[in-house]
Amino acid sequence: MLREDTVLGSYVLPFMMAKGRKSIHRIAKESLRYKKHHNLRPKEYFFLALYMDYIEDDIVQYLPNGLVYHFNIVMNGELRPNIVEDKSKTSSRLLRHQVHSVQEFMAFDPARGFVRTDGTVLGIMEASRSIETAGG
Repeated sequence: MLREDTVLGSYVLPFMMAKGRKSIHRIAKESLRYKKHHNLRPKEYFFLALYMDYIEDDIVQYLPNGLVYHFNIVMNGELRPNIVEDKSKTSSRLLRHQVHSVQEFMAFDPARGFVRTDGTVLGIMEASRSIETAGG
């Protein structure tokens, strides 16, 4: 039996339990292509959940964690600028420079709760409706 706290379980269980996966043939083809393009083990494809059917973009556009780690730690040093730590600032900076990325529409602040990008604080029901409206 696979346990979630094992390396294999942390990749295989979410995959096995996922509803809305791509076909096994497509998953095999894409995971091998992702591996070849980024020179990685196929587990990165599964770690990023690129097997889900709502991922229709060219999967090689998704950055592997190793590249993100390289950018975050190696290139920026141990100081890690605030832009890398704060996803809202990262999203805003990428948008300003016209870099294609997932655009933030709401964040969770432990002190205030759910907050839209315009600063509006939402209750749990409003936040839930916003997520549903956005397709999540």
